[in-house]
Amino acid sequence: MQKLLSVPSNLVDYFYELEQVTTDEWFCTSDPVGSKLGSGGGTTWLLESCYRNKGNNLSFDEWLRSDKRILLHAGGQSRRLPGYAPSGKILTPIPVFRWERGQKLNQNLLSLQLPLYERILSQAPQSLHTLIASGDVYIRSDKPLQPIPEADVVCYGLWVDPSLATHHGVYVSERNNPAELDFMIQKPTLGKLEELSKTHIFLMDIGVWLLSDKAIRLLMQKSRKKDSADLTYYDLYSEFGLALGNHPLLPDPELNELSVAILPLQGGEFYHYG
Repeated sequence: MQKLLSVPSNLVDYFYELEQVTTDEWFCTSDPVGSKLGSGGGTTWLLESCYRNKGNNLSFDEWLRSDKRILLHAGGQSRRLPGYAPSGKILTPIPVFRWERGQKLNQNLLSLQLPLYERILSQAPQSLHTLIASGDVYIRSDKPLQPIPEADVVCYGLWVDPSLATHHGVYVSERNNPAELDFMIQKPTLGKLEELSKTHIFLMDIGVWLLSDKAIRLLMQKSRKKDSADLTYYDLYSEFGLALGNHPLLPDPELNELSVAILPLQGGEFYHYG
């Protein structure tokens, strides 16, 4: 299982030494200087950069299905935590939790994030090779994961108070079909959620997405300028996500055909750094 990280540019050359990891399992890079690619374009850049370095003479499709990969986007400017801007919030030191086992005095956000993501990806169906997550959140759960279904896109969410959901993306499902996504919305008002609650249920997006190879190829296609190989800004959550579901808010015939499953993270907790 490979770990691919997008981090601030000045961390790239020092990451392996700081974390005492090897390039066999880890790949670290940064977005092109001066560009804004978004989480969708950034995913494309991260995968293609890793492929150029570790492709081993395979075609991209062969390489994509040859292993499972965790992609962490941690290259933000850290404006709300400027002390960690040089290294990114992903290496923020985290104190040991009281009464918790398996903790380390030198632990950081990255070391606390990975066990859950590794657990999810190891239990995912063989058709799901890629997990995408954000590097500035800590998500934890002490309960067993429920079975992960076969789908082009599998998204994890949390049952939360509606006031918290207004600050994030929200998965909306019909009450009689809670496992399937009806549509996704971004930062809805309390009034909108109250209206939806009459016929739907909703989960807050925690940014943990599993994508099939088909979904990855479409995401990469949407991340390019029209009639060009150049990357452009494209957001996984507010653009790609809004085109998913049984009644998506954004019309896109190719993305609308992707199958989507929504899973609540049982006993989950969500902490956003910054």
